[in-house]
Amino acid sequence: DRVINLQLNLSRSICHEMSERDYAKEKLEKLKQDYFDKHGEYPKVNLVVGIVCHKSMKKAQQIAENYKTAGDYLNIVGCPSYFKDKVYELRESYGVDEFILYNYSIDTQDRNVAMKLISKEFNL
Repeated sequence: DRVINLQLNLSRSICHEMSERDYAKEKLEKLKQDYFDKHGEYPKVNLVVGIVCHKSMKKAQQIAENYKTAGDYLNIVGCPSYFKDKVYELRESYGVDEFILYNYSIDTQDRNVAMKLISKEFNL
């Protein structure tokens, strides 16, 4: 009710401890419809995901090895084409409009490579 009454957008996370991992897509669709019925527009919904992306699957997996403690919260590890496929799967599963990426790579160069590869893959 707060989301509808205060006319807020929604943000979900699957990369933080204690985050709700269930898709809850039906619940989200009902909330979006109720929001539309009251305001004449749908709220924007984003999803925060933990990622490691690099030129090859092997390199991405090597980087991810440093973050074993992240466990299930490291949601996408792979090369750009794999990353893109997974984003589209998550978009469909969670019913979201946009993504916020939590890049687990600590090395600045690896972080920059990831963002450049992702930008190119999505034509951003």
